[in-house]
Amino acid sequence: MATEFIKSCCRGCFYGGREKHNLSVERDFRAAVSHSQNTTISIPPLTSVSVKPQVGCSEDYLLSKLPSDGKEVPFVVPRFKLSYIQPRTQGIPSQLEELEGSARASFGDRKAELSSSAQHGPSYDVYNPFYKYQHVSPDLSRRFPPRSEATRLYGSVCDLRTNRLPSPPGLSKSMFDLTSSSQRFIQRHDSLSSVPSSSSSRKNSQGSNRSLDTITLSGDERDWGRLNVKVFYNSSVEQIWITVLQCRDLSWPSRYGDTPTISVKGILTLPKPVHFKSSVKEGSNNIEFMETFVFSIKLQSLQTVRLVFKIQTQTPRKKTIGECSLSLRTLSTQEMDYSLDISPPSKISVCHAELELGTCFQAVNSRIQLQILEAQYLPSSSTPLTLSFFVKVAMFSSGELIYKKKTRLLKASNGRVKWGETMIFPLIQSEKEIIFLIKLYSRSSVGRRHFVGQIWISEDSNNTEAVSQWKETVTHPEKVVIKTRSNRTRHETTDWFKIGKGMESPHLYVLILLLNMFDFSSGITYNKGDTESHFACDSKGIPPKDEMIKLYLSSDDLKIECFFQSEVEFTTKEFLSVFTSAGLAPSLEIINSTYTGIFHFNLTLYSDRVYWLIDIPRENITKNTDIATVEEWLVRITLQYGLNIYTTEGTLLDTVREPILHWKLGTMMNKRTIQQLYPHVVDLKTTKCPCANDVALLGFVMNTTFDGVYIGLSFSGFWDYDDTQWYNLTDMIYSQVGEEHKQLSVVDMVLTNHFLVILTSLGLFISGDLRYPSSSVLMLSRVDFCGFERVDYIKGKLWYNERCFANREHFEVDYVTITFDRNRTLSEANSCFYSKEPFLEWLPCLPPVPKGTKTILSTVITVLVDQEQSSAVYLFHNQKNTIVSVRILKHNKPDLIQRFPFFSFPSSFSSPVGMIFHPRSHFLYAYGNQVWLSIDGGNTFDLIADFHDDIIKNTYHSFYTSDITLVSQSGKVYLTKAGLEKYSNIGSISDKIFSLYYDHMGFIHKLTPDHFEAGGSLAAFGNSKGIFGQAFDMGFDTALAPQYLTLNEMIFYAYVPKSEPKDRVYTKRFYDIHFGKLIHSRKTGTAYITKVFQHNTPEGFLSSVIAELIDPFGTEEVNESSCLSSSLSISEAGNYSYKLSLKLQSVISSFQDSDIEKTVVIPGYSSFLITTILDNENALAVATMPEIVPHNMTFQKDSWFLYNFGKRNGQTWNIYAKPCNYWFQQHDDSLSLSVLKYIDLGKSHTLKMKVIPNTKVLRLLEIPLLQVIVGNPNLLEVKVEGYFDESDSYIMEVSTASKTLHQGSTSLEFIVWGASTECYVTTFVPMLKSSCSYLKSMHHIPSEIIPLEDWMSGVYVNSQGFNMIKVLPINYRPPSNMGIAIPLTDNFYHADPSKPIPRNLFYKSKRSGKFKQCANATTRKECNCTNDQKFSYAVAFSDCREKVPRFKFPVIQYPISLQVFSEDGNFPVETPYLVTVTEVNNRENWNLRHTVPENVKKMKNYLESILSAPVYNPLGLNLSIKGSELFHFRVSVVPGVSFCNLVEEFQIYVDEVPLPFPGHTLIAVAAAVLLGGLIFIAFMFQIRNIHPWDTFKKLIRRSNVNPTNTTAN
Repeated sequence: MATEFIKSCCRGCFYGGREKHNLSVERDFRAAVSHSQNTTISIPPLTSVSVKPQVGCSEDYLLSKLPSDGKEVPFVVPRFKLSYIQPRTQGIPSQLEELEGSARASFGDRKAELSSSAQHGPSYDVYNPFYKYQHVSPDLSRRFPPRSEATRLYGSVCDLRTNRLPSPPGLSKSMFDLTSSSQRFIQRHDSLSSVPSSSSSRKNSQGSNRSLDTITLSGDERDWGRLNVKVFYNSSVEQIWITVLQCRDLSWPSRYGDTPTISVKGILTLPKPVHFKSSVKEGSNNIEFMETFVFSIKLQSLQTVRLVFKIQTQTPRKKTIGECSLSLRTLSTQEMDYSLDISPPSKISVCHAELELGTCFQAVNSRIQLQILEAQYLPSSSTPLTLSFFVKVAMFSSGELIYKKKTRLLKASNGRVKWGETMIFPLIQSEKEIIFLIKLYSRSSVGRRHFVGQIWISEDSNNTEAVSQWKETVTHPEKVVIKTRSNRTRHETTDWFKIGKGMESPHLYVLILLLNMFDFSSGITYNKGDTESHFACDSKGIPPKDEMIKLYLSSDDLKIECFFQSEVEFTTKEFLSVFTSAGLAPSLEIINSTYTGIFHFNLTLYSDRVYWLIDIPRENITKNTDIATVEEWLVRITLQYGLNIYTTEGTLLDTVREPILHWKLGTMMNKRTIQQLYPHVVDLKTTKCPCANDVALLGFVMNTTFDGVYIGLSFSGFWDYDDTQWYNLTDMIYSQVGEEHKQLSVVDMVLTNHFLVILTSLGLFISGDLRYPSSSVLMLSRVDFCGFERVDYIKGKLWYNERCFANREHFEVDYVTITFDRNRTLSEANSCFYSKEPFLEWLPCLPPVPKGTKTILSTVITVLVDQEQSSAVYLFHNQKNTIVSVRILKHNKPDLIQRFPFFSFPSSFSSPVGMIFHPRSHFLYAYGNQVWLSIDGGNTFDLIADFHDDIIKNTYHSFYTSDITLVSQSGKVYLTKAGLEKYSNIGSISDKIFSLYYDHMGFIHKLTPDHFEAGGSLAAFGNSKGIFGQAFDMGFDTALAPQYLTLNEMIFYAYVPKSEPKDRVYTKRFYDIHFGKLIHSRKTGTAYITKVFQHNTPEGFLSSVIAELIDPFGTEEVNESSCLSSSLSISEAGNYSYKLSLKLQSVISSFQDSDIEKTVVIPGYSSFLITTILDNENALAVATMPEIVPHNMTFQKDSWFLYNFGKRNGQTWNIYAKPCNYWFQQHDDSLSLSVLKYIDLGKSHTLKMKVIPNTKVLRLLEIPLLQVIVGNPNLLEVKVEGYFDESDSYIMEVSTASKTLHQGSTSLEFIVWGASTECYVTTFVPMLKSSCSYLKSMHHIPSEIIPLEDWMSGVYVNSQGFNMIKVLPINYRPPSNMGIAIPLTDNFYHADPSKPIPRNLFYKSKRSGKFKQCANATTRKECNCTNDQKFSYAVAFSDCREKVPRFKFPVIQYPISLQVFSEDGNFPVETPYLVTVTEVNNRENWNLRHTVPENVKKMKNYLESILSAPVYNPLGLNLSIKGSELFHFRVSVVPGVSFCNLVEEFQIYVDEVPLPFPGHTLIAVAAAVLLGGLIFIAFMFQIRNIHPWDTFKKLIRRSNVNPTNTTAN
């Protein structure tokens, strides 16, 4: 049965389809000729279309192998071997219940169908993990399989269903995918930009001629085999069934062995890709899998994606050896068979895109109409911005270009672009062999276009669908319909092609294989190249050209003027006109470590304006105006936000809040006075603001002939000398020490976050807190150190760990240390002192040592405070050694307890100068004649550089670019990057008096007394080479001997002659400075140094390096060394040398003096460095590897080579820094290298980085490319996950979470350890704070939101006609429990000191009530209430509050809805958060209702006993009010669940309170009337002398006296 089916299937494919195809084409062709005899387009013979062999087309290859006489082809059907994949965990009952009954029934039916079809095999089960499409990271699922066995994403069944022959596709099929052969064709021609042609050779875009018919198949173009699969969709249960049948004619590279194990991995390219994998089979040419995978995914989602298969080897290691794919756009309920050609895997990111085209030949008008409709499956951008796409169409006739047109540039939306554009191409009779070349391009964020792919539409295109469309276009000219409907939409166009002669739409979906490396994913990518400055902007007037963008935010609005600068000779106004006409205008991004804002320039162009303008209110950037330490913003200006074109960066400084700018440091000096100081300056000292590095101070160190303290203040980063304001502080200093002291000068300076510390030759001086200016002139106070004189102060030095304390926490404090280069005397406690701000008390650095404890007298070189680990780090030095001691800080004082054991440096570190923390990081550097790095706070150190007799005297650091510049006493300048264990020599400085300084953007400046010079140009961010000369050659004066290890790896030995003096041997060695550098040969060739070795053997070679070849090195030619024309024999000469003898084969062949220091290289044997020429035929040499010397062997001519890496005949080799070899990318929403993240209790944060190797420079390494260092590992719980993606980029995800109640901060250093020092970014140092974010707050969500404009007007009527806004009376106070007329609260609302105070009659009311905002004000205007304060619910601003929410009495079950807002979003307040609620005015008549879960009751009772207040569950909290007028509530979160003091206030004004029932009043009145009437009656009786009681007694008595009358007889 199966045999007959396959026979009929193949017969229908190979014969029926071809015959039907030929007949229909021939019929259409004849009809076209009969209707239109004037068609000038040449139609090829029918046979050339149907059976013409084409390169790489497997279908034509099979047709060519069929019997020509039509005989039946015998097929042998092998017995199917059944197999299945057992899922790790089958569906559990709970999972089974999730499926509908129809779904479960379909599995049973399917199982029965499969079982019945497998008549010759054993029975088996169908497995399915009940997969439902969900968001699962493809990278994580690939690199790190889930631990939970139930998360397996696929199941498998054997599928032997009866094959159904699909109906043959029509010629005018509207949508299609190119086959694998076509994919290979397009891939090949994308890379070559060539034009396919079978009849002639046409020029490609590179100008070369190449015929496809003559191309020899390369390794990438050979037949790798085919994968047979079946796909169908079960619409009743919304499931896709994918059956992997077999791999046929499979081949693989020989490096994977003869019989590797093979599996097939499938990927559904959904937004969150779905992965599945077949079982593992033993490798062979034909492998049967017969496995089915079932997934529950909606059809609409599947029809927009592709199904990709990867053929993978499992042993000896897992690698992808081939891949193929198909589009699911045509997925339906009809089962389809596919035979997919397997193509070799590509290392670049390959993405499949489809382009929909429409074509029409208008014979009457002699033109061709081409419609560019839409593209889909387009690649995404690597940045948060989107890519734009356009299509270019070129029309060729007889190989010559006739027309070129292109579409609009449109942004992609969900991977799709719709153009709907129609292009008209006129035809003339002389034009033949018409070909259309259609190319798809993307426009990247930097304005460069990227080639995506191309398709040729012609009669001889290698794409059969393109040929089919062309034939349909030519043979079916539609005259009338096209004439009337040529501008319709896509849907109408499809109908148009169906009108007339039954012609279907010739719309064409062209599969385009992306061969360009696109931007990688969302995030900012660094190191991709120099960033040019395209915009010139200024906030103070006309922007200067070719200068760094420096913007300044004052108390007024920020107004920025920008113009576009370019080398093109266009005026600024012309540029503006061009961009404005295109709808483009710059956008401005303002960024710091915690904030990002986006603003857009005005698009309107005025006739008299030559620049773009933007006006941003200050409150839109920041609402704070208080003086405080604040970060300087980074600004990024791009042409049109979202396109990322012409990006230019700069800075924005808030001059209102920067503390030092509010002070006058001393007497201001003019330029002439400053010039008089130049001859007396002997040194310069600089210091900068920790948070705004553009704000800096420059001090002159004067000689003994001139007294004074002279300091220059710059707020622009010393870019312009004239922008520096100079101050004379001499008089202020002398007022502290007295006029009798002389020889006053600056010695050192430190500008901390809040204080200025100046060390002079007459003492140490401290400023007051810079945040609180008490006068216009800065006052200094002197610190007295007992027994210290001028001779001591001039040898003093200040040490400071630079940290930015913007939004300062309570645990953040600055420390400054001063050390004196002198020995302690018996009367002195120390020669080193430290203090913390406000620097009033200075204490000895060394804690007191208990009596009887032995100590070694050492000099304290440096003391630094490690604020992350709360420890003090000491650098000691004595005559014997240099050590580092780390001691714990207790109560901000160093303790005798050591945090780590002492670290002793080797004796070679003989001249230590100092120790410094890299700003805002935990990298600790000790420097002197060597440089050492510690990444763990001083526990261990690693050697970075050894300068021998030279000494590093100063280091300069940039926190933004991680640059560290080292300056030696000889004037040499070295560059390293924070955390890297490599460095480079970048030049030297010849100035005798200078200082270096890094500004906020990482540009280095050379400062001299009379001028400033910036390093590099604006085209090179952070490039520090411009002021140090050309790139410095790090080579040394000796010969190198190369020795090949492999074809791509070699070792270079540095030769040291025996006669070399011992004190000069170190000048002829490789050192750590050469690690990571490039060796360049004068002739040709480059190699990358990967390892550095020091050794004593072999003789004459004391050091060597291993290098990877980038470009092969050139060998000597015969005309340069005539000895190469002879054979060479080698014999041992003794004394570790070897004799090289020539076996002359030429008269002119001989050794010459110029051959000395050249190296003989013999493949497979040791190399020999020629040291002496004995005669014309003999020379002495030293061997690089004596163990493999070919003793007494002779090597024929051309079997040995000669390399010249000597120094005898001039410079033949150099060592330079390697170009940047890695791109660095941030994957989170941060757009700056300065990042600060807050982690609250119970919260976590994830950082994601990506390192992208530049394989053009260095081959990929299979080890992690990122190193992570945690400054304080005890503060947070840190988990790191790293993996390589499919493009060999390394991705690292770091998850951090709080783990203790301890607050603090820590740095998290990411180091691209293999990066070159040439890279702009090698180290990324985000700061993490275990604390409360200043952006985190709790807010009450009212039951009805009132718009701001209604608050302004005071009227907001709800659905019931009730105005919900109450305007409070002036000087209003809520009533108290004593009554409405007796307010007792101190809080005024709607305060106005000029107006009377109502309800102020009673004594207690007069004593209460105090103004806050309006204190000491006479009118409300003087209260200076802002709009924010007027609408604030905070009791602190009650004076300003004018309007409050109004509710109708009674308020019943009002929901108190609370939410917490932070930079990470918002969430409702619920358990474990518990709250307390109070009424700030002590009012009653309100109550709360809430529910308390059982697991919270115990905690609630415990907290109530501690807080002495009711504790409520915030979830479901309801408020009822039975009182009237204003109620002001405060809700506070109980401590212990957050570092934040979360407090929220809200107000409710209860109005329209009904009058109570008058029963009480009536009773009182009745009782009063009755009592008054009785008193009045008694009074009247008294004055009338009426005694009712006496009368009553008489009546009683009378009745008792009168006896009863009796009658007696």
